[in-house]
Amino acid sequence: MLEALDPPYYYGGAKFFNRGGHVPHAKLTPVSDFFGPDKRFKPRADLQAMLDHLGVRREQQIYSYCGGGVAASVPFFALKFLLDYPRVALYQGSQKEWLEDARGLPLWSHAEPALLRDADWLNGFSNTMLRTFSHSPISIIDVRPAEAYAKGHVPFALSLPFERFQAGLAAPERLAALLGPAGVDPQHEAVIVSEGGLNKRSALVFALLEQLGQRKVSLLLESAEEWELRGLQLSREPLAWAPQAAAGSDHRAGRLPSQASYRPDEQRSTGGHAARSWHASGLPGLGLEPAWCRAAGQAGSPALRPAAPGRWPAQARA
Repeated sequence: MLEALDPPYYYGGAKFFNRGGHVPHAKLTPVSDFFGPDKRFKPRADLQAMLDHLGVRREQQIYSYCGGGVAASVPFFALKFLLDYPRVALYQGSQKEWLEDARGLPLWSHAEPALLRDADWLNGFSNTMLRTFSHSPISIIDVRPAEAYAKGHVPFALSLPFERFQAGLAAPERLAALLGPAGVDPQHEAVIVSEGGLNKRSALVFALLEQLGQRKVSLLLESAEEWELRGLQLSREPLAWAPQAAAGSDHRAGRLPSQASYRPDEQRSTGGHAARSWHASGLPGLGLEPAWCRAAGQAGSPALRPAAPGRWPAQARA
């Protein structure tokens, strides 16, 4: 499924009908990404590169859709007549027909809902008992300012303010060297705690961790304040952890594994989920709107462009 609408419609910030979002598992292919500055279709090689990046394969049955079937004609025409994809169809009813279905078919407002964690999940899988017996392979990273962290944070969260990640845009090898001593285990699922869910800060941290090879990265939907409003306890003491002499994890007494350096796997199980959209503005491969990077003060940073194979693991081991 290819959605031809712009990102605000795909992510649910704007809507034509009673609900916003996109058909589950649909890929974002806005009409504007098919055209160059001259308003003509981009070269075939560029269009093919975009589709390869999104994982759109020739053997698949492909449906193009939008709000009412008009904008969807652009990706349909490009794939069928310019790139000769054999199995392409235009879903004429599009989102209007989808929402009119009496079964109440779902719409997603995130490209990968499985990468979102809620307070109940984190509280259940990152509790004292599980950590005591080393059954909680989770590194919780609080990217809020240190002052906010001190006022109250999710239990077992490490304080790594966003500014440290922002500085890592220019020097990712320094960021990689920082994460291990800070207590982040690259073999864990890293859960990012911010002001809540997907925002400018959490998106940039997500992208950097994934590019550095973190095994899995996810976002906590709730803020620390929302965590407490749900009746869950906040901690007001910094997480105490100590280096271990031997390899391995030891979560007893709040301890985290020591890392001589941040050494992620070559193969990342997150699978590049942040890299599932393509932007003609020069930031392919991150799933971030350019404005987010501008807000972070680093629009178009070379560190955020796709790296040569093996570059990130090599930098992480530097």
